[in-house]
Amino acid sequence: MSAAVCQKMVPALRKVSKDTVYRALKKAGFAHAPRRKKRSVPKEWREKRLEYCSWLLSRRKKCLERFVYTDGTSFFLARGQAEDSDKKRAGLGPKVWRMADGKDSLWDENVGPSSYAKSQGQPVKIWGFFAAGQLFYEVLPADGARSTNMTGDRYRDLVKKKFSEWREKSYPEPGPVYLVQDHERCLWQPASLQTLREAGLTIVSNYPKHSPDFNAIEGWWNMLRMRLGQTAPVALESRAAFVQRLRRSVKWLNDNRGDQALALATNQKKRAREVQQLEGAKCKY
Repeated sequence: MSAAVCQKMVPALRKVSKDTVYRALKKAGFAHAPRRKKRSVPKEWREKRLEYCSWLLSRRKKCLERFVYTDGTSFFLARGQAEDSDKKRAGLGPKVWRMADGKDSLWDENVGPSSYAKSQGQPVKIWGFFAAGQLFYEVLPADGARSTNMTGDRYRDLVKKKFSEWREKSYPEPGPVYLVQDHERCLWQPASLQTLREAGLTIVSNYPKHSPDFNAIEGWWNMLRMRLGQTAPVALESRAAFVQRLRRSVKWLNDNRGDQALALATNQKKRAREVQQLEGAKCKY
């Protein structure tokens, strides 16, 4: 909120300068900071998120260490040289090293990407299974130039073919394994839930909506995107070449960032406490 808005809402403040208002706000503990880069949680779901936090905090460590996470994500391949240049700019991040005097401000390397750079082009959708510090994944089949969406039949087929194998690789010792998944309709169909149980997974049924910060695979998708950005080729890339580079990137993360992944997958109580402090809003994860 600006000083001008404060003066508009409180007529008494119009008798003093804007600097006086700023000093008063600063003294009261406020700072003129950017908005949080998180979507707002509807009020009716904040209470359910807080209930989930209390439930997480009541679980034993051994239970939380056997949580696994599943979700899908999409990557978009450039269709031409213009899109390819835009995507390379987006992969560099929001900042670059530039001359201090600003003379190079209009150089092509310093111009920011289009806001659509990360969501245009040929889609490649993958479905992941994040467990015990490892990421397992399956590339969904191509459907021409359109994105291949997850359906109930496709999800159940994936669970039958892969989830049991991935679960056994992650947790070879006997015991329950708890699955966290988002609320896409096809994932919660009765037939899908039954298939998950047959694969040896216990569904976390009280996982609330509007809670990507409680699904640890979301954070690991970001790590994978960063790795793919670092290894992006100079030339235009085909789908087959991208899938091969995706496989190498996932293997590199599993081999070299396992400890970081395990910490991300088992810090549920840390997330829960932060959400409680934010009164149900999304935390930084």
